[in-house]
This record gives sequence, structure tokens and C-alpha cells, in this order.
Amino acid sequence: IKQRASIDSFEKKKATEGQFIAPINGRKVQCRVNVLPTIRGEKITLRIVSQALKILRLEKIGLSVHDLQRVRQLLQEPSAIVLFSGTSGSGKTTTLYSVLMELTHFTQNVTSIEAPVEAYLEGVNQVSLPLNANDRYPELKKALFHHDIDILSIGEIRSKEDAQLLLEFGLSGVKALATIQAADSIRTIFRLKNMGIDVEQLALVLNGIVSQRIVRKVCPFCAEEFEPEKEQLEMASLINLPANFKLKRGLGCQKCMGTGYLGRIPLFEVLILTPTISSLIYQNKPYREILEAAKNDGFTSMRYDGLRNALAGITTLDEVLRVT
Repeated sequence: IKQRASIDSFEKKKATEGQFIAPINGRKVQCRVNVLPTIRGEKITLRIVSQALKILRLEKIGLSVHDLQRVRQLLQEPSAIVLFSGTSGSGKTTTLYSVLMELTHFTQNVTSIEAPVEAYLEGVNQVSLPLNANDRYPELKKALFHHDIDILSIGEIRSKEDAQLLLEFGLSGVKALATIQAADSIRTIFRLKNMGIDVEQLALVLNGIVSQRIVRKVCPFCAEEFEPEKEQLEMASLINLPANFKLKRGLGCQKCMGTGYLGRIPLFEVLILTPTISSLIYQNKPYREILEAAKNDGFTSMRYDGLRNALAGITTLDEVLRVT
């Protein structure tokens, strides 16, 4: 595996990463490889991505009507910086691709910087960089400005250099998008500050953050209705439901391999940085104060989105409480 991924086979003490393309059943599948040294030998993780990844339209990825309107409100800004955050494997890159396909137009110069490119997008100039290529940013930045870009996308912010590039383009009037690993939308702000990003610049140019997590769906082949226990409802803050209200769960069958779950959906929250919230960021206010200001502006959390799906029988309360 290390040889296929162009990783030094004799290096046993450092974490390393690489990638290779594997032909499987007539398709090209990209395998991203990460090697972690442990006291019992090397642990290898392969992340498998089909290069024929189907990009869904923005309205099909699972956003509620409320959150979809807020995302489109953000994208209408001519020089917006919008971040897509979540944990590893939460689907934030897929959401970013859906947004790029909505924004792409023959009159727009759309460029993405990815390490590596996970799927090919029609109408987008995709630049593939090796991982940890921070030394190439000065020449890359100069070239990007010469190309008169309308929309810039950065595959993932992993370092201060990545975030600084995004801020520079945002300050110059370019619409800029990126993904970043963070627990939720408000904690994304603190993650950027922890990277060393200037708070004044951040408050000035950041327009919004779309955060997401993945939950499993109830298996439709073995789903049953049941009355949840009072303690479970109280844990989820569901205290005003009608008497005998029923939820859904999977019993476990051959289709879902006995798990009771089949398929996955994302849960979303969309934070719009109003002048009030931007002022709180500039003043280095704590998490709770920013959260209360966001709620007053119509912000709904991933927990709220998850409970909405659980009440509709799409997922379970256990799944929602597990990830939010």
C-alpha cells in the first residue's frame, strides 16, 4: 500500500500520507492513504473516493427550507467568505462541491485549490497541490491574482497559511469558500483564532459558516413505531409532545445487517455573521454570548435539525444525541 501511494516504505517513525488511483469494476477509485506509527506497528487508513462522485444539487443535499434560504442568502453576497465546517467524514466537501456547481457560470472564473482533487467539476479550474505545500503559496497567490478570479475555493483549511490566503482574497473582493474541521459553526471561529488568524480581519470579512454532521437513517425494511420513554424525551428536551406520540426505530434485518440503520443523512446549522455577531467576534466575546446573539437572528442548531428528522421518523433520537 505504501509503495502504491508513493510513501517511503522504510520510514517507520513518522506519520505519512499519499494517494493512488485504483481501477475497480471499470471505475477509477481514488485511495487516500494515511500511515500512523503505533507501538505495535504501523496503522494504515485508506479513504476511498470515487472519481465519478455524483454531485447533488444544493436543494437535494438535505438542508431544511429554513437553512437552504440562509445558505442562498450567503451566496448572494458579491464578496462573501463562507466556510463549511464539520468533523472528518461529515460530508462538508460534498456540500462545498454542490455550492460550487450552483455558483459556476460561463461568465464566472471559478478556481479551486485542493490537496488532492476529490472529484472533477465541470466549469471549475481545479488546482491540485501536494499536502503540506505551504512553501508554494507565495507563487500560487501571485498567479491567482493574475488570473482575475471571481470565486476561489480552498479544499480544506489545515494551517494558518491556508486561512490567510482565504482572508487575503476576501479582503480583495473575491467570493471565497473553504472547508475546515471544527465541531460546529461557532467553534469554527475559535478554531481560526487558535490558528493565529487576526480577529479584526476575521470579523471584517467572514460572512457565514455552514456546519454539518452525519447521522444514520432508520432502515425502511425493518422500521417499527414505538412510544419513547419519558427519560429519553427529557434528555432531548422534548417535553411538550402529544400523549402516545410515536417515533421510529429499526428492529434489525438482513438488509441493514442487524443494525436497524440503512443509509445516512447530514444535519446542518447555518450561522450568518450579522454586524452584531461580527462585533462580538471582534470583542473576543465567549461562545455562549455569540450563540445567544445568533439565536436571536434565526439560527437553529444541528441538534434542532436532528430532532426535526427524528420526529419525522428519518433517524432516531439516539443517533441525534450521539452526534450533537
